[in-house]
Amino acid sequence: MKNFRVIAFALLAVPFSATLAQAANLEMDRMSGGSEPAVAGDTSLVAAVTAPVVMKLAMAEAAPADEAAAAADQPADSAEGESAPAEVAPSPAEATTEGNAAYDPHWLATGWSYFDQKNVDEAVRVWKSGIDALPGQQELIFGGVYVNQSAALRQLKHLGQKNSALMVYAPYRKDHAWYVVAFPDERISVMKQRLRPLLGGKVYTSKAARFQSDGNPNAAVAAPKMVARASKARTENISPSRLFMQAESAVEGKQFIEAADMLARVLAVSPDHDKARLLYGQVLVQMGEYKEASLVLVPLLKESNRDWHAWYWAATAALQLKNLDQANIFISKAVSIQGDNGLLWIEKAVVEEERNNYQQAINILNVAKDYAGELPRIYLNVGYCADKLGNKELANQSYTRFLILTANDPQYNDVREKVLSGM
Repeated sequence: MKNFRVIAFALLAVPFSATLAQAANLEMDRMSGGSEPAVAGDTSLVAAVTAPVVMKLAMAEAAPADEAAAAADQPADSAEGESAPAEVAPSPAEATTEGNAAYDPHWLATGWSYFDQKNVDEAVRVWKSGIDALPGQQELIFGGVYVNQSAALRQLKHLGQKNSALMVYAPYRKDHAWYVVAFPDERISVMKQRLRPLLGGKVYTSKAARFQSDGNPNAAVAAPKMVARASKARTENISPSRLFMQAESAVEGKQFIEAADMLARVLAVSPDHDKARLLYGQVLVQMGEYKEASLVLVPLLKESNRDWHAWYWAATAALQLKNLDQANIFISKAVSIQGDNGLLWIEKAVVEEERNNYQQAINILNVAKDYAGELPRIYLNVGYCADKLGNKELANQSYTRFLILTANDPQYNDVREKVLSGM
């Protein structure tokens, strides 16, 4: 079996918030999304982990259904419709305007050439210039909107050059964000159908004008500027409790940038608002802001705190930052509080995998089965650990079980192909 790096994070929802669809990457160049059913008997958690060969979950803040539709400038119910014209989509060269001296007719391929040379800034500059030169009504396939660049890069790699994907930095609500889009290289309807399994089942389109610079097709890409969210605090006459409720609604509506801003403002006024601090830490982790999340959650990590959610999110942030000792301490505390939560046991196993303690990880995953049932990612992780230990029989059994459990689930197609090619 090929050497898969298989790590699964269980993304759990705190009782007062909605969960995100999560993104996961395999060997730094693959990401898939999806969901699994909640564990029976625990209505406070949703198994929103995506497991197609899940390694170091990258909490990508990909725009889910309604937010993706909003970011793509179209109603959510239009995702399944084919609003694009029937004619074949133009090539990048055909779709562009004439007379631009700086314009590269092969801008899409040129950008990928820079990207392959690890020159992301230049790749984005070329793609942005190409987008600026398109007719404003040119339709693009919408692949996601991200606050965190590394999350956008994973989605870009997931779609890849073969799907004419590209990445640009453009306005998003009151701020800027990273967009991943795909240039249609065939009929829009055909390409939407082809990309549907890679984009979680629904595919949106957006006009090129959405990402274009006003009046300057050669405008440089604005560099993202991370500003401490607390500095955005405003002095409206609104109580912290009401602002917190608005933040909860924003999270439920998948408006994570707005939610983070509101929660920072709550804490600026009421630093002892533990629920706001917990939700803020969760949102930051899900946005990929692990260092900031770790700092925000510190006041909650008291021995007397019996809320396992705080320890879980702190463990997740520490694991992403490669602080494995901290991650182990935090997730162990969460398990000691909520020992019948199988998803916490899965993350505890992930920590052991990261420390190359593969047999210990298998032992922990066996415990997870008792509480979480037959989740595909459990068998995927067991298969990986057994492979590392040279136990081919257990590895093949586990991978086979994974294949059976995911047989009718298109979100696992890419991973299934990898597994099958290695068996």
